[in-house]
Amino acid sequence: QEDEKEKENSEADEQGKEDSESESESETDELKQLKEICRVQAVKLWKEIEAEEEEVGGKQDEEEGEEKEAETSEEEKENSEDDEKVEEKVVEFEAGGEDDQAEVERKEDQEEEVEGKESE
Repeated sequence: QEDEKEKENSEADEQGKEDSESESESETDELKQLKEICRVQAVKLWKEIEAEEEEVGGKQDEEEGEEKEAETSEEEKENSEDDEKVEEKVVEFEAGGEDDQAEVERKEDQEEEVEGKESE
């Protein structure tokens, strides 16, 4: 009887080993499958992130371009206003210069008259 029990235990142990090896192999296969699924999902998510970054980056570039255009437009407007002010000052200066010239000529005429009267 003891031999039979040992034989049964031995067979049970062997069966248990085979079962555990089988379970181990199936667990390993399952883990490999899960790993592969995770890898595929990670790649998919990474591509989505990159696509969103490109989209957002494109929008940011576009917004920066619009801001630069607005700044450039504003600067051009300010420069144009400055140019107009300079032109006005030049015109005023020239007009003032003409007035000064006329005044100088009047003074010269008056001096000539005074000299003419003195010489008479």
